[in-house]
Amino acid sequence: MANEDDASSSYPCGGDVGPSIPPRSISLGEVSEKIYQLQMELADRSFELENARRKLDMALVEGAYAARKVAQLRAFLDAAHQHIRRQEESHNLLTKWYSSAVLERNKLREELKRRD
Repeated sequence: MANEDDASSSYPCGGDVGPSIPPRSISLGEVSEKIYQLQMELADRSFELENARRKLDMALVEGAYAARKVAQLRAFLDAAHQHIRRQEESHNLLTKWYSSAVLERNKLREELKRRD
């Protein structure tokens, strides 16, 4: 009964934990082998983690490079758009000037025809 009290007190829900498993003796070689396996697994996980960190770093660098390129392209497109607007304004002014010059020419022609 003492074992059941000890077992139930170590589990938060209490209750029956099943039959107790008798302890077996483990050799020092088995312990050493298990420690070696765990160290190798840890080294593998560490290597994988380092590779993942490097990939993340590269992705961040590539993302920053892409962001700079996008900003440069946006600035270029903004400048091109402003240039096009200035060209349109100049075209509109030239069209107005040309129209007024044609009207003035036509008036002068009419006036010359009247004089003749």
